[in-house]
Amino acid sequence: TTVLSGDGVPELGMAVVEGRRGEGIGRRMLTALLERHPVMSLSVDFLNAGARRLYESLGFVQVGDDGNSATMLRDPSARA
Repeated sequence: TTVLSGDGVPELGMAVVEGRRGEGIGRRMLTALLERHPVMSLSVDFLNAGARRLYESLGFVQVGDDGNSATMLRDPSARA
């Protein structure tokens, strides 16, 4: 699911069925979405290390947290 946040940045919600994780499905889905929406935000549970590694490898950085999950943002124009 993709919705716009208050600042117009698409917020992504996605999941891969547990039995299919680690097959590159999430990477393929997210890469395809990022081609259309290079600026995107999402939240990820702090305990979901695999997803965090995926998001970081695609350029997402943590910009906040709510105590249980990290809010991450990918904005290629913000990189130094």
